[in-house]
Amino acid sequence: MIPAELEARTAEKIAELEGLGFQVVEVPAYRVNLRKERAWPGISYVNALVIDEQVFVPRFGLGEAEDGIFRLVQARLPPGYTIVPVDAQRVRIRNGGLHCLAGLVR
Repeated sequence: MIPAELEARTAEKIAELEGLGFQVVEVPAYRVNLRKERAWPGISYVNALVIDEQVFVPRFGLGEAEDGIFRLVQARLPPGYTIVPVDAQRVRIRNGGLHCLAGLVR
């Protein structure tokens, strides 16, 4: 169960981003206990990278469940945009998400 204060803050931030002209695409989270202290937030963290009309997103190796999420997100993207899954394990061992890694490569 998501704490009410977290849901309210999330809705507030989404509205703020949309007010700045961003399109927010919500990605389903794999449920974790949000009230319990943990060292790592889990696999619901997404740090994507958009280059031209390609959206690079992490792939966590979850099979059909993950492929279904990619199809849902693809359906919400503007025409011409394509989802490009990238092995998240290979990105994480290089200290960050896809966006961070692209900064290192430049």
